[in-house]
Formats: sequence, C-alpha cells, structure tokens
Amino acid sequence: MQPAVDAQGTVWVGEMHANRLGALNSRTGVVTNWEPPDAQYGIMTTIVDAQGDVWFAEQNANYIGRFDPRQQTFHIFPLGTWKGSPLGPQDLQFDGRGLLWFTAAAAGAIGRLDPRTGAIGIWPVPSRTPRSPSFPLSLTVMPTGRIWFGAVGELGTLAPLTGQITLYDLPNPRAEVFSMATDARGHLWFTEVLPGKLGMFDPTTGSLTELAVPVLSGGPPALYALVIDHQEQIWFVDIGANTLVRYSPGKQTFTFFQLSLMSNIPFGLTMDPAGKLWFTAGGSSANYIGEMSP
Repeated sequence: MQPAVDAQGTVWVGEMHANRLGALNSRTGVVTNWEPPDAQYGIMTTIVDAQGDVWFAEQNANYIGRFDPRQQTFHIFPLGTWKGSPLGPQDLQFDGRGLLWFTAAAAGAIGRLDPRTGAIGIWPVPSRTPRSPSFPLSLTVMPTGRIWFGAVGELGTLAPLTGQITLYDLPNPRAEVFSMATDARGHLWFTEVLPGKLGMFDPTTGSLTELAVPVLSGGPPALYALVIDHQEQIWFVDIGANTLVRYSPGKQTFTFFQLSLMSNIPFGLTMDPAGKLWFTAGGSSANYIGEMSP
C-alpha cells in the first residue's frame, strides 16, 4: 500500500496480503517484517515521525499503530466508533505541532490523534445526501495548519481552531479523490480514481482545473498515489496503464514511465529525503517495491 521512507533510507510499507509491516533496507535489499498486534490485513498508510518511529493506519482492525524500530515494539491506539461505526482510518499526516491527522473513511469524518496523550478528536464531514454518507479518503496539512481532504465527489477544508468545515463540489459526484498534496504556491493537487483525472484547486481564487490523463494501451486511466517533487513536478501512478506519470505544470505535459513487469500494477508512491521516488506494485507474478530517480 502507501509506503514511507525514513532518514536512513529504509522503506516502510504495509504488506496487506501477508498481514505484516515490512521494512526494506534500500542499501542491501534485505526485507524484514513484523506482524502488528491484532492486525486484520488492513495497513493502508505508513508515515515516519521526526523521532524515526513508524506510524500506520490499520483500517480493518480500526486502530492507528506506532512501531519503534530501535526497540522493535508496537503501540496501538484503538479508535473506537463514531455513531455506531468504526472509524476505519486510511490516510495519515502530521501537522507542525506533531499531531497526527487521519481520514476516518468508514465513519465519514476527519480525525486527529495526539501521540503524547492518546487523545482523539473527531470532526464529522457533512453529507450532501442522507442516503450517501461522506467518504473522506485523502488529506494534506497546509503550512498554516489548515486541513484539506478529498472525499467522493468533493474537496473539503477544516479549520482546526474553529472546527468549521467547508466543502467544494467536483463536477463528477462519483469521483473518488484518492491522494493529494500541496505545492509551494499553495495549490492543491489531487488524483481522481475513475475516470482518471489529475485535479488542481487554488484555495485563494476557488478555481478548479481537471486534466484528463491520456489513454495508453491497456485499461482506462485509474489514478492513485500522488507526490510533488523538489522541482514542483507532479507524480502519480496510473494502474490502468501500469505506469508512473509525471505532469509538468510549466509545460503542461504528461510523461509516462512504463513498469517492466506488465502483470503487476503500481499503487503507493512516496519520495525520500534525497528526492528519489519509491513505489509499491503487486499482482499475480510478484509484489515489489520499486525505486526511480526523477
């Protein structure tokens, strides 16, 4: 699923089908893994904090976990329920104060965990229609501390000090906003799964741009993880074409990088401190972590 890279270059990732947390030593190629307590094959996202501890969202088991690589020990933060529904965490990101924000996809809410106290805050996302609850999947934290998140058919923003949530409709009410990041100008970039589109939202002007991704041989574009590199170029994975894709905003061009194992599909994507891209891919022939230098 969604990987993370620590300061030593170790790549951390949830091995969903094996029910483990895995670590790849990028210098030696050695993979080590551990089974988290009470895990249920549902590690969705990993992230590394400033102390080098690894955090992960175990969606099926409804908890956020912390792994100490030095002691090789786990600590679990159960999330409980909201209005009778488990929170079902998916995306994770720290803010400038060290608080861990997450999307509670199953409960239709945005959550926050204080790692120091274990306290959990919940902000329910208003639903457009009573029969179709909100389903927040992705989030990002702005330098100002404001939270942006993506759900099905909409973008949203949360002001932590007031708790106010503002929603912005997308043209397609069924578009799933799977991954998002902000660039140096404060623009919000995001992927829509199907139909595969790359989106950009300017919070200052409220303008929205959606870019249709060219169709290559294979299935229709289906977009998942997204990152922005040091040159402000947008990278994302297209599982429909089994590619990594680079979009250059200045030139308004897409560049496709085909993966060598055609029977596998990419999913997660992250960038290490040196600017290298790491991605996860899986399929019938093999599951692997890949590295690419932009």
